[in-house]
Amino acid sequence: MRKLYQVNIDGKPYSPEFQTAALYEKAWQGVLASNHPLSELGRTAFCCCPGLGEKRLTIKAYGTSSYGLAKFSGTGPQHASSCKYHEEHVARSGLQIYHKVLEEFDDGTVSVKLQKGLRMQAPRLESWVERTPRAGATHQRGSMTLRGLLDLLWTRAGLNEWSPHSQYNRHAPFGRLVEAAGEIRCGRQRVLSDHLIVGQSVASEGAQGTRRAVAAATSKGLRLLCPLSLSKHDPTAEDKMASALRGFPYHGLPWMNMPAGLWDAACKRFPLAISHWRAGGKLVALAMLEVQGPDRTKVVGLALMAVSDHWIPVESSYELQVCNALVQQGRSFYKPLRFDATADVVFPDFILRDGLNRDGVPMEVFGRDDAAYRARKATKTQYYVDNFGAEGWWQWDASSNQAMPPFPPMRGHA
Repeated sequence: MRKLYQVNIDGKPYSPEFQTAALYEKAWQGVLASNHPLSELGRTAFCCCPGLGEKRLTIKAYGTSSYGLAKFSGTGPQHASSCKYHEEHVARSGLQIYHKVLEEFDDGTVSVKLQKGLRMQAPRLESWVERTPRAGATHQRGSMTLRGLLDLLWTRAGLNEWSPHSQYNRHAPFGRLVEAAGEIRCGRQRVLSDHLIVGQSVASEGAQGTRRAVAAATSKGLRLLCPLSLSKHDPTAEDKMASALRGFPYHGLPWMNMPAGLWDAACKRFPLAISHWRAGGKLVALAMLEVQGPDRTKVVGLALMAVSDHWIPVESSYELQVCNALVQQGRSFYKPLRFDATADVVFPDFILRDGLNRDGVPMEVFGRDDAAYRARKATKTQYYVDNFGAEGWWQWDASSNQAMPPFPPMRGHA
């Protein structure tokens, strides 16, 4: 779990305890209020984490009486990987393919241009079909699909990273998605959390809140987004998916009717995720919904993602083995996500954060040995050598039945 470090505001230091303890809440809010807005007052704020770079911060106002700190746009990689404000380099994930799709603001929020809008439109023949990125096509994309949005939510929620303490905050992953959605803008005045509904594990006031959100979407003509974990696979359950989407947590969620052909199309578009599910693994879905009645919706878009038992996304059975081994050995790592990048866009499968290189040790799994993949393997190998040096990355040639090599040593354990 990431942590807060000391910050300096207008040259004065403030400890993590002063920023978070209830005893100092009024005083801390007073500090933030008296220094807001920093730019107009000619003042600055900095994070004191051990990362490299300036690590400037800004003060964000919530309403008229509450304030908080946020990192400056584009400064996430400057912060230490253990810092609350850290974000990985865009070039180390599928985010590198977007052109004017994401805009990061100095208050810590980000806006996104979606391929399929969240306002109800007149019916069209392609109502639930999104264009699938083609391998070999231009790497630059001008909008984000529902699958890319699922990766964005997962990344902003920090669910694609792990440290030895992460096990203590993995019990409510969908609640973390709601928090992340509150920092993503999807219109001039709307945030993604206005559209997000999440089921509850038990019947509760939270479930009633979900029903109120459905009613609000109906009155405003908005589409909804629902992340959920599909029920454990069995042939009967899969057959039922063709008519209605089912998963958990489910209390408070409306009925999600599946139009004819949508499930089959999703299975064809996300074959690796479906294979993982059929083999007994966890499968996460993000459904786009249109309200049809008080407790009934129609699925008009569906994205699927394979995850480990710890909710970390994986793209193959070999990646799952590496992921599980890293968790079992108590390592700290990050899983770069593909978003809408095609298979020929190169970035690491994992980035080890506790290795000798504080900037991260890239990790790559080679899982095939056909002619086409051998050419891709050569391209990937050259990428790692050019960017990290011949000894600066870890690799496993799983296709040759090679045993998984030992992981790079931890800092302080070499």
